[in-house]
Amino acid sequence: MSAMEVNTPGRFVDTKHQIYSIDPVLTFFRSSPNNQALPLTELAKKLSWLLGVCGFMRPKDIFCTDISKSDIVGDKLQLAVVFPKEKRGRKRIIKYVHLSRHKDLAICPVQAYIDYRSRTKTADISVPHPKDKAHSIVPLLRNSRKLTEQVVSTTISVYMNTISRLFVPKGTRPSKLRALGSTLAAMAGVPIPDIMVQGNWSSPRIFEKHYRLSSVISNNLSVSTLGIPLESHMDMAP
Repeated sequence: MSAMEVNTPGRFVDTKHQIYSIDPVLTFFRSSPNNQALPLTELAKKLSWLLGVCGFMRPKDIFCTDISKSDIVGDKLQLAVVFPKEKRGRKRIIKYVHLSRHKDLAICPVQAYIDYRSRTKTADISVPHPKDKAHSIVPLLRNSRKLTEQVVSTTISVYMNTISRLFVPKGTRPSKLRALGSTLAAMAGVPIPDIMVQGNWSSPRIFEKHYRLSSVISNNLSVSTLGIPLESHMDMAP
């Protein structure tokens, strides 16, 4: 089967000629109970995976997200990642990740965020930033058994990989969601400059060399990362 034959929404051939499809994950989310009925840990796994794919967020990005600096305006979600891996002029920054609603609420990252927050916001806490104890953040993900405790980045990584293993071939290590999401976005026709902004990459070369899993481009420019059109696929920061 050629690369073009498997080039359908949510499916691609990587550089090692392995066929990937995220359809099993989307089917799993759609067949699961609604977000309010999901156990909190399962909702955290879902939210982490969606933020990784749609927001190109690393586990440490989610770990360093400050809810007190994040907001929802209309149907747009803006998450503030305090002191991410990226720097400007060797100085630490606050990186803003922008996400839009998906028409299918079962796979909508904004809806997953809203529903998760509705179950955790009464236990909001302020904790020292892991990279600078002089700064505090209000963390997004919490221990489901003790909401006043933050979920660490290694656990968030486990959350992401648990979901990804639904579609990753047996014996294959899951790709980083930052790479998976940006590759699917490129295949869906999202302009590379927009992908660079969402990924906070300084040049196309960084994306092409270190993150892009497939060079096959989709002919259907209206298809989104998750396989069906969005109202607005990505709302990029200026």
